[in-house]
Amino acid sequence: MNKKDINQIYKENVTIVYKFIYCLTHDADIAEELTQETFFQAIKGIDRFEGRCKISVWLCEIAKKLWYKELAKKNKHTNEELNENIVSAVIFAILGSILKVDKKLNR
Repeated sequence: MNKKDINQIYKENVTIVYKFIYCLTHDADIAEELTQETFFQAIKGIDRFEGRCKISVWLCEIAKKLWYKELAKKNKHTNEELNENIVSAVIFAILGSILKVDKKLNR
């Protein structure tokens, strides 16, 4: 596929892909970023496009997978923060118990 074909595919589908991602994310910045990543991934994998569907459908499928990856990253980050907060709370509780015991022993 030559550069002219790629540019044509981009021009014809960028709005469709952006709107699709925006409907999923409700965030213009994320939609813009994932739209660009979608076309980057599509160019890398254009040899896998078999033509059994419209190219816009194929691009939206790539976009959806990228959105799922983004969600997984956010969930992992949220879970890591939650785990850190739980660990901090447990450590704080343990230290509080140790200090209470230490106070009783020093009376």
